[in-house]
Amino acid sequence: MTYRTTKVGGLTCKTNKEEAFFLRSFDDMIPTYDPETDRFSIAAESDLTGMRTEFPLNKEIIKNMCINLPNVQDETDAEFLERYREYRKDYWNHMIERIYAKGYENPSTIQTLAIPELINNRDSLFQFKSGTGKTSAFLVGLLWGFEPEFKREKGDNLQYVFMTSSQQIAQQTYAQVLDIVPPQSRQYVTLCIGAKKQSTTTNGAFRTSVQGTSSLNGERRLSMREEAEKIKHAQIIVCTIGKFYDVLIEKRFIPTLDYLKAFCVDEFDLIVAPSNNFSVDKIGTIMSRLKPYTQRVFFSATVTSYTLEITQNYFRKYSPKIGEPMIALLEEDDFTLDGIRQYYVESQTYAEKKDILLDLLRGLRIGQGIIFVNEKKTAIDLEKFLQSQDIPIASVAFHADLSGTEREEIYRKFEKYHYRLLIATDVLARGIDVQSINIVINFDMPRHQATYIHRVGRSGRYGRKGTAITLVMVNPKTNEMLAVNTINDFSKQNKMEKLPGDLASLL
Repeated sequence: MTYRTTKVGGLTCKTNKEEAFFLRSFDDMIPTYDPETDRFSIAAESDLTGMRTEFPLNKEIIKNMCINLPNVQDETDAEFLERYREYRKDYWNHMIERIYAKGYENPSTIQTLAIPELINNRDSLFQFKSGTGKTSAFLVGLLWGFEPEFKREKGDNLQYVFMTSSQQIAQQTYAQVLDIVPPQSRQYVTLCIGAKKQSTTTNGAFRTSVQGTSSLNGERRLSMREEAEKIKHAQIIVCTIGKFYDVLIEKRFIPTLDYLKAFCVDEFDLIVAPSNNFSVDKIGTIMSRLKPYTQRVFFSATVTSYTLEITQNYFRKYSPKIGEPMIALLEEDDFTLDGIRQYYVESQTYAEKKDILLDLLRGLRIGQGIIFVNEKKTAIDLEKFLQSQDIPIASVAFHADLSGTEREEIYRKFEKYHYRLLIATDVLARGIDVQSINIVINFDMPRHQATYIHRVGRSGRYGRKGTAITLVMVNPKTNEMLAVNTINDFSKQNKMEKLPGDLASLL
C-alpha cells in the first residue's frame, strides 16, 4: 500500500488517500444536492489545494443503508436525496446543537480528518493521540447515519456497536452517545460491560460469592431475561469485547446483525496485542459474523505493523462501490502531545523517590493529577504513605483489583473533585477524560513507550496545557535514562528535560 504525507492541524500523518478532505465546521455536515452535477456532498477543504470544495457522498450506499425510509417506485436520485435530506434534517440539527453544547467551536484535528470519511461509509483505521477528541470523532462521524425512528417491537434494531478495551472507557463513550442522540432514543442505547465480583454473603454454613452477570446502563444487576430483552431492543451498544462476545456468541441475545451499519473498535491495538490471544480470538469470531455491508472502523493512539496487518484482514473486500479503506497514521516522531511539558528527576532508591514525590506535591500548584505506578502493591503503599503525610491533597489508589463498582465510585468522586490525586496502575492509562488534570507524575518509569504516551496524554486534554514528570531510577543496577533518551528520540515537538528547581512556575 502506498502512503503519502499530509499536514493535519500541525501534525504530520501518512495516509493512503490521494487527496484528503478536512471538515472545517460542524455545520458543513448537513449535505446538499446539486442537480447540475448530480452531486450529494458536504463542504470540506482539500489538503492539496487548501480550497473549500465539495466532498461527494456515495449516493448508492446512503440509499442502501437507509433502513427506515420507505421506497418510492420510479423515484429519481434527486427525488430520493431531497426526501432523505428532509427526513434526516431534524436529527442532524440536533446532533450539531449537542456538539456545540459540549464546547466544541470547530472540529479538532482528528475530527476534521475522520468525520467526512466516516460519514461516507468508509472502512477506516485512524491513529491519533489521546486527548485530541478521537472518541467524538468516531461517534459523530458514524452516528451521522443513525436512524432513531427505526425501532420495532419485536427487537432486532441494532444499528451501531462501539467496542473498547475497558469498562471505564466504555462508560465514558456511553455517556457521550447519550449526549448526542435525541432524548427519546436514550433508552435504546445499551452499555454492555461485564460485572466483577463485588461482595460475599453467608448462606447457611457456606460462603457464597455474589457476582453480577452483567452491567447494563449502570443499572442494578439484571436477570438473564431482563438482560436479553434490553439487548434485543438496543439500537446502539457500547461494550467491552468480553461482554459483547458473551451476548452475541455464547448467549445469542442479539437476534441478527442484519441492520448493523457500523462496527467500531477503540483502543484496537490493546485488544489485539500479541500477548492477548484470548481477545484476538474473540474479535476474529465477532468480525466473521459481520455482514458484507457493515462498515468497520478502528481507532487507536498507537499502531504497530502487527496491528496494521490484522486491521487490513478485517476490512471489507474491495469493491468500486465502497472504495479503498481510509488509513491515517501518525509519523513515528510525532507521538507526544502538543502543550505538554515533560520533565524527569533522577533518583537512586525507592525511598528517595517517595521523598521526591512529597517535594513535588508540596511545591506544585496541582489542580488534579494522576500518579502512575507499575504495580498495584506500589499504588497501595503510596496511598498509605501519602495519607500519613501532611499533604492537603486528597488521594486514593486506583487499580485492577478493585471491583467495577468501586472503580466507578472512585472515578465519580474524582470527577467531582472529592479526590484530587489518583494513584493508578495502567488500568487508567487509556481513555480517561478529565479535563481538569494538569499534571501526570510517573512514579515508575513505564515499561513500554506506548504506555508512556497514554499516561502523558491524561494531562493537556484538548489543547490545554499540561505537565508530565517522570521519576527516573539511576543506580549501579538500573539506568532508566536510556528510556528517557528513547522517548526523546521519537518526540519531535516536546523533549523530556531535567526538572528545574522552581516548581511553582511549572503549573
